[in-house]
Amino acid sequence: MRGIASVGKSNSLRLVGFFAVGPCILHLDWAVKQVCNAPSQTSAQAGAPIRNHMNYQANARLLFLPVTAERLPDLEEFSQCHGKFRYCSCMRWRMTSSAFRRSTKEGRVAALEELVRTGTPVGILAYSGTTPVGWCSIAPRESYAALERSRVLPRIDDTPVWSVVCLFVDRHFRRQGLTCRLLKAAVDYARGQGAPAVEGYPVAPDAPSYTYMGTPETYRRAGFVDVTPAGQKRRVMRFTTLTEFRQRN
Repeated sequence: MRGIASVGKSNSLRLVGFFAVGPCILHLDWAVKQVCNAPSQTSAQAGAPIRNHMNYQANARLLFLPVTAERLPDLEEFSQCHGKFRYCSCMRWRMTSSAFRRSTKEGRVAALEELVRTGTPVGILAYSGTTPVGWCSIAPRESYAALERSRVLPRIDDTPVWSVVCLFVDRHFRRQGLTCRLLKAAVDYARGQGAPAVEGYPVAPDAPSYTYMGTPETYRRAGFVDVTPAGQKRRVMRFTTLTEFRQRN
């Protein structure tokens, strides 16, 4: 992992040019560094085989950092270890539907990397120690071509929102609260970049369609409120103020 400050045995994080917002520690360049105790594995997980190339650290703290050019190796590591993520590379909503159908898996991998290289916001990674274990795709809504064309999820007003379209957590860290922490860190990052609001489009856990957008309960726990227009089938939840975020943390 690149560019992460060290955490000492005293449970303190040695930082220069950082300040705190609740439990979140932010760099002045708005790199999110939320530090918390990593959840311990359940007995079932402890006995499950773990891929040798993934350096899981059960007692490590969790860090949340935006994907930048210097962290592309971390994104590639996460992608290589999670086939479902790599297949899409979170380009399903960034490409038009026709462009996505014409693309290949490795072409989508390259497209996401190119966005990062050009400085386009694409999302944040969650780290356990130095290993990336979670991903949240968050970026200005206008950067998602398919979302902007969607009839199911049209813009509900003219607010220049940032949108969350994917939350992906490694299977060894699921059902332990990481998704909510990842979403909170994503909101923090977007706000730091000047986003006046962050939107999510959650679905029920048993939904037959795309299920990587998170659940309504996860968004509620992260401080989002339901702003779905009357008569619209797909839910829209929004986080609008930094004050609300501080109060909930």
